[in-house]
Amino acid sequence: ILFFIYYLLLKEKKIGIFLNKRLEYLNEDFQNTLEHEIKNSKAKDKIIYEQSKLTSMNELISNIAHHWRQPLSVITCAATSIQLYDKIGKLEIEEVLSNCSLINEKAQYLSQTIDSFKNFSKKRKTKDVFRLQELMNNFLDLSRILDIEVIYTIEKDITLYADKNELIQVLINMVNNSKDIFEREKIKDKLVFLDIFVDEEVLTIQIKDTAGGIDEDIIYRVFEPYFTTKHKSESTGLGLYLSYIIVKNKMDGLISVKNVDFKYLEKEYKGAQFSIVFPIK
Repeated sequence: ILFFIYYLLLKEKKIGIFLNKRLEYLNEDFQNTLEHEIKNSKAKDKIIYEQSKLTSMNELISNIAHHWRQPLSVITCAATSIQLYDKIGKLEIEEVLSNCSLINEKAQYLSQTIDSFKNFSKKRKTKDVFRLQELMNNFLDLSRILDIEVIYTIEKDITLYADKNELIQVLINMVNNSKDIFEREKIKDKLVFLDIFVDEEVLTIQIKDTAGGIDEDIIYRVFEPYFTTKHKSESTGLGLYLSYIIVKNKMDGLISVKNVDFKYLEKEYKGAQFSIVFPIK
């Protein structure tokens, strides 16, 4: 009997050792698989992030090109009129000076647009130290290209340490999203409101528009890559995803969206309100 009991105990010990080794193997295999999937996921996220930045930049360039047509047309007409009056012998010095002044004014505007875009598109490996008002001035220079009126308030002008261009990128994406809806829905009052609140530890940026809001059935999906409410030929839906990645991963912040009803100049509006919250550094 004792021998049989000893045999059973020995067998149980061997089974335990086998099970432990099997468990260790499965655990190691699981860890390797998990690490592989995480690595692949990060690689895919990086590809989508870079693609979204390129897409967002292309959209801004497209808006700049569209915005340039009017001043370029004015310059062309002014130069052509000088040539025309010269051919028919009715060229007067006052007309020449007036057209030269107009050409110079429009050329200066185009030059300022180039400077704004060049500063915005610069790649920096280090963060910037800047004032909130400076951020808003740079942002407004670019937002004017979109032909949308931005009404903003800053609770307190403070100094920030962050990547200014990426923060401007987020704001431009928000405004560009509103612009797309304004144009698609043919909305007359194209207004965007931007309010910045400051406390001791966090900065809150709220952006709302008069575009009528986002369908409640899909509002929770707007930060997903490639999700868009527009026709596939119009957009890849990466602008808001890029904003989400920048705020979350680059600024250690949070971004959210909800529909709001509000009043401006005694008129009732409904729109989407994006809230960006990140720690002050």
